[in-house]
Amino acid sequence: MKASGLSPEQVQDYLASRRHAAGEDFEVWPENEAALDLWAAVEGRWVFVAQGWAAPMGGMMIEGVPAGLDMQAVAICAAALGQTLDRALLGDLATMEDEALKILAEQRAARR
Repeated sequence: MKASGLSPEQVQDYLASRRHAAGEDFEVWPENEAALDLWAAVEGRWVFVAQGWAAPMGGMMIEGVPAGLDMQAVAICAAALGQTLDRALLGDLATMEDEALKILAEQRAARR
C-alpha cells in the first residue's frame, strides 16, 4: 500500500477499517498487531485450485477452491507494511489462514 503512494496515515486508516469490517469492536494485543495488519492486507490474495464433480445430466461442474494464501502477495504486502517475514509472523499468518480455510470449506459444504 505504501508503494502505491499512500501516506502512513492512510495505510493505518485502511487497516483500522479492515479490523472493524465485521461490525464488531475487539481488542488486539500488541504482539498480534503485525500479524493482523498483514492479514488485513492479504486476506483476499488466495491461490485457487480447480475442483470438479459430476453434475446432473452427465455434465461436470468446476469450482475454484482456495488452497492457501499467495505467498508472493504475502511477501509484497509485508514489505509494503515494513514488516519482516520471520518465523513468528509466518506462523501467526498460517494460523489465520488455516482457520479461514476451515470456514470457507464449511461455507462451501453448506451451499451444497
